[in-house]
Amino acid sequence: MTNKAEHSSDITTELHNYQRSARCWNPAVHPRVYALTLAALGETQLAQGHIDAACAIWSRALDGMNGVSGSARVRKTVADIRGHLAAFRRKGVADAMTLDARAASWQTGHIPRNR
Repeated sequence: MTNKAEHSSDITTELHNYQRSARCWNPAVHPRVYALTLAALGETQLAQGHIDAACAIWSRALDGMNGVSGSARVRKTVADIRGHLAAFRRKGVADAMTLDARAASWQTGHIPRNR
């Protein structure tokens, strides 16, 4: 079992790694990877207790996901974001409520089609 200081250090390292990774991907060329990296970065911000930063990053991730279609992983990531936002939405956190509405709208526009 790790102690709190080790866990905090792991999250900080993860945060820096995702930030560096996001800078490496050109969103115009690799929108899916860029958006998924931002989504993971948002989760790391949330793990540190920074809901405002997480919402801002997830908002950027959703912007990047607008150009991505047909990706099950992206759809799952949007659902995961909404799951993370649920508790904050219930508490009336404005940023979480706004972002959740955007994510719900994104989901509605990206329903998989039967082939």
